[in-house]
Amino acid sequence: MELQRKYQPLNGRVALVTGASRGIGAAAAKRLGQGGASIIVNYHQNRPRAEEVLRDIKLAGGQGMIIQADVRQRDQVERMVQAIAQEFSAVDILVNN
Repeated sequence: MELQRKYQPLNGRVALVTGASRGIGAAAAKRLGQGGASIIVNYHQNRPRAEEVLRDIKLAGGQGMIIQADVRQRDQVERMVQAIAQEFSAVDILVNN
């Protein structure tokens, strides 16, 4: 019996989800991860919850990273974009939660 391959239409894409440590942001990050995207879990204050979201994504077979940044602060956003570029090159999908 051949194993069925999981349909991942977002394979090879990179998704940045702001406010992804809880609620709608966490759900969006996990769903995009299921679709095959590499996920950047952005959080403002709650690193343990962001780590939990990324752990769930990885347990489901996905990949990604967490980044702390207050998206209201331009310098923090620029630092976040630079870190993403070093790890993944570019962002294909933005969920500005």
